[in-house]
Amino acid sequence: MKNNLKNVEQKLNEFFINDKKIDVIKNSIKTLNNKREYLKNQIKELKLNFDISIKSSSISGMPVANINTTSYFEKDIIRQIERSENLIKDINMEILQLENDLLMLQIKNEKIYGIMKILNTNIKQLLNYKYRENLSEIEISHKLNISITHYHRKKKKALDTIYNMLMFYENISI
Repeated sequence: MKNNLKNVEQKLNEFFINDKKIDVIKNSIKTLNNKREYLKNQIKELKLNFDISIKSSSISGMPVANINTTSYFEKDIIRQIERSENLIKDINMEILQLENDLLMLQIKNEKIYGIMKILNTNIKQLLNYKYRENLSEIEISHKLNISITHYHRKKKKALDTIYNMLMFYENISI
């Protein structure tokens, strides 16, 4: 039985570590999406400035340069646009990889997440202090305003409950 509780504690540790990683990945995806939108707007601005510059540099509708030649200004704008488009492709690939990582972590956490949703608030709080915030027994008992003995009983009861629920899920999925 003691070994079962150790396994549950290991699963809870993994759950909360994965949950932190999920938050980090979501923030990274949000940041990359913002960067991608910024680059897209920059490309639009470059293209707009490029079009305006070409039109305004012509005299009475005639282009300044020969049709077959490209000015240094035009080459520079084209390079900037290509560089930004390549950055957008890289960002898209990175977002795709992060979304895959996110999905894998969410799948790993699915059973424990389902169990956490149905636990009462006090138990969730105890587990959060213990496994997410890594507080000591004394800190947890102080925050919950209970004795250390009561903390140990509540923790053992919570681990037993989670173990039984995990066993129930395992039997259903077989």
